[in-house]
Amino acid sequence: MAIYFLNDLDHYIKETLGCKYYIRYMDDLIILDINKERLKKIYIKLSLEIENIKLKVNKKSNIYRSSRGLSFLGYIYKIINNKLYISCNKDNVIRIKKKLSYLKLNDNLKYIKVLASYNGYFKPVYKIERGKYKMISNSRKIYDNYKSKYCKSIIIVKEGIFYKTYLDDAKIMWYLFSYKYSNDTVSFGNNSYDKVILKLKQSNISFIIVDKEKKLLSYFSDELFYDSYFNLSSKSYKKYQSNVIYDNNFFLKM
Repeated sequence: MAIYFLNDLDHYIKETLGCKYYIRYMDDLIILDINKERLKKIYIKLSLEIENIKLKVNKKSNIYRSSRGLSFLGYIYKIINNKLYISCNKDNVIRIKKKLSYLKLNDNLKYIKVLASYNGYFKPVYKIERGKYKMISNSRKIYDNYKSKYCKSIIIVKEGIFYKTYLDDAKIMWYLFSYKYSNDTVSFGNNSYDKVILKLKQSNISFIIVDKEKKLLSYFSDELFYDSYFNLSSKSYKKYQSNVIYDNNFFLKM
């Protein structure tokens, strides 16, 4: 009924107002434009049209800069350096974690099904920018287990044809190899394996490669080398973040 009831409003926005970039789900709607003044006029006209069908405009409705981030259907969207980044709404993540914790203790079968469903919910975040509240994968659990024992070594976990590392280790890998660093995670494929091993040994950094709790390869060196590269990577990443330019377009959210 919610989808049907605002059908005429959809046509008014697209055909009468000529809004090219328009999104609606139920009673949440968004119009994007590069012209703030045009959005102000659209906002006034839409408010009157909504009143004509005996509805009220949500008090949170307003015009925002896209650089602030757009919250919609549980996700938060940001444009940074002309690229789309998606993270999860913090309140939703807290609610999801509480539900999963309860099910894990009280209904294990349902827990497995619900967990699979929520992994689908988090999928857009994984592909574009892995939110810091994402579901913890098995490889991450293995990583945490080894990292607690070997804190001055880079822990790399083999997962299928890919290798993954996290947190401080991921930042060092980003610094050394310029791999994509997203939500404290770096991954690389089999074709880069030999290059990575050679570079880590040349840099004299301790590392362990593990697969399903079994060590595949390990190399140990002085702990000072790990600390040194961690400091270099941290400074380099801060400098990289300070150079990020934010987009200055606008959107109307109602």
